[in-house]
Amino acid sequence: MHERCILGAPIGVDADSSTENSMDRDIGLIEFSSMVLWAIEEVEKAESELCSKSGSFFSMLDQLPNIGRAKIGELARTFRWGPFLPVQLSDSLLHVLLLLSKHRLKAAPVIDRSDSRIVGFVTQHAAVQLLLHCSGLEWFDSIANKPLSDFGYEKRGPVIHLHGDQSVAEGLHCLWKNRIGGIPILDSKTERLIGNFRSTDVRLLLDNDDIFKNRKKLTMEEFINFDARNENSGLAPLDPIERELGALFSAGALRIKSHFLTKMGNPVTNRLSDTLKQAMEKVAESKNDCLFIMNDGQRVVGMVTLRDMIVQFSPPSLESKGVGGVAGFFETAFQQSDCTIENGSIVCDH
Repeated sequence: MHERCILGAPIGVDADSSTENSMDRDIGLIEFSSMVLWAIEEVEKAESELCSKSGSFFSMLDQLPNIGRAKIGELARTFRWGPFLPVQLSDSLLHVLLLLSKHRLKAAPVIDRSDSRIVGFVTQHAAVQLLLHCSGLEWFDSIANKPLSDFGYEKRGPVIHLHGDQSVAEGLHCLWKNRIGGIPILDSKTERLIGNFRSTDVRLLLDNDDIFKNRKKLTMEEFINFDARNENSGLAPLDPIERELGALFSAGALRIKSHFLTKMGNPVTNRLSDTLKQAMEKVAESKNDCLFIMNDGQRVVGMVTLRDMIVQFSPPSLESKGVGGVAGFFETAFQQSDCTIENGSIVCDH
């Protein structure tokens, strides 16, 4: 995955070689960042067994075959992956929103109905981008133009954070322990936001052996500054396809190294008075998975993820009785599209 610059991939069961249908073969999706975080956790536990503390991430795994050669299937109880819930080319955006919001997926695989092969992915970024194209429509604006304060993101409790003088190793452990995609980094004296540490940033430890070897000594602030100095270091060449709209939606968000992702020292922020639409536009432009909400004193008071945004627009459970059970803008959307819910399915007159 590192060599191919792939952020996620399907998990297939051991099946007969003649099994070509992805619905019979694939059982889930696995993330590059999660694999690295799990491996580093296991390496830390077994570090006393290592012959040498020097070398790269992969060479260290070679010294610990019980970790480096562990089979994906053996990690099912401790490893984090998403279920394999594909969509078809003919499925609607409403269907995709339902999957991404209800099942905590970062991406839904797209299959070709003719042979059930995977032909692409619809990412959370793609869903947000597509929703933004609905700007100006009543059912979208009625939700998107509300201020962030209306959604109560700041009332969830203290935001999990790290300080700039804490080590990179502590940051890695925090990401794994809390199963989150991003952590704000605060100045230890002023408590002001100085950056963010995202699960996608773990690739820097694989690209630079010195960072990996010194992860227990290197501070988060030094890590952020290193990322800022290496403006284009390690980035894969910009493929022509990435200039296309569809690729910007999905391919760019599925790359380990992306020209579109902002640096760690440039976290995405919004104020409580900003609208949900403004927040969506910021994450869409920056390709980040989350943003931080700031109060008037420039302190972090909340965090909003892509899923938090998608949930506001996701359809209700199809078990709702009639259109009366549909909340938010979907009540208007159903009415405008002449659709109803019958026997747990969406039925349209056209």
